[in-house]
Amino acid sequence: KPVIDTALKLRLPLIAANVSSKDAMKIAREGLGAAISPETLHDFNLDLPLDDDLFEKQKTAIDDGHCHMLPTSAFKGMVNAQVARDVWMAKTIRENASYGLILLAGNGHIRKDIGVYHWLSSAERARTQVIAYTEEDDGDALILPETSVFDRTIRVEPFERNDPCKAFTGRIKVQT
Repeated sequence: KPVIDTALKLRLPLIAANVSSKDAMKIAREGLGAAISPETLHDFNLDLPLDDDLFEKQKTAIDDGHCHMLPTSAFKGMVNAQVARDVWMAKTIRENASYGLILLAGNGHIRKDIGVYHWLSSAERARTQVIAYTEEDDGDALILPETSVFDRTIRVEPFERNDPCKAFTGRIKVQT
């Protein structure tokens, strides 16, 4: 909120950098080509099969983020949707970098190994610094991926929220 408030006060442009929820759902069901142009797919090498290592890391992050309760059948589509989001953010950066910019995104999107950074060119990466804001809980840092996925980590006070895994309580994980 303070960053957005400052941008508004200074009349800096704010640019949406994510695919819509509707397009993400379409991609999850039908594949990357369902909502991303053939040119963009080609520009980001998504007209080729996704790298196995990248797929597995994305799958692990999604599984962790959904309390290990997703059916196996959901992962391919969800990885496609996550990749589409990251690629769209990278495309937005590419199209607007000449102005200088700050991307505000969740820590999963800014991870250097699987997030937006992964999809930037070498020249774009050279001009990029990845800073994660992470919460501390009673003085203990929350569990993060290996530290090399961020250039810098800033610890902040935890935000009061309900346990997201409680939403899965009573649901049975279906293996399909």
